[in-house]
Amino acid sequence: MARSSADDMELKRGCEAGILAKGDRDKVVMCMRVAKSRGGGGGWAKGKLTSRHNMAKPRVLAVTAKAKGHRTKTFLRVLKYSNGGVLEPAKVYKIKHLHKIEVSQNDPSGCTFVLGFDNLRSQSVAPPQWTMRNK
Repeated sequence: MARSSADDMELKRGCEAGILAKGDRDKVVMCMRVAKSRGGGGGWAKGKLTSRHNMAKPRVLAVTAKAKGHRTKTFLRVLKYSNGGVLEPAKVYKIKHLHKIEVSQNDPSGCTFVLGFDNLRSQSVAPPQWTMRNK
């Protein structure tokens, strides 16, 4: 059976190193390799995009946790690969604002999904689609 990127300890260590380099001491609970592409379907408006913006970009999604007194704060972090292949933080979302995960019906494998957050500034722009990948 093929090992998924969610089980990859090397990826987890790389995520922790990238997050620690920024100064955060969050513990990585889970991470997975994904390809980020511009979403187009659903009820969101479709914009005019150049071919450069349509290319899928390799990213890593990591769920992190931080103990804050007796409470635990959780975040969804997007990490991107730098020129040297090192992971660096790109964006941070609070899990408490995640209100929907929508699987794309155009992908028969079921590996493409959209994350819906209730606090995004512009709801007219299509949120990115994420496709799980192995390497």
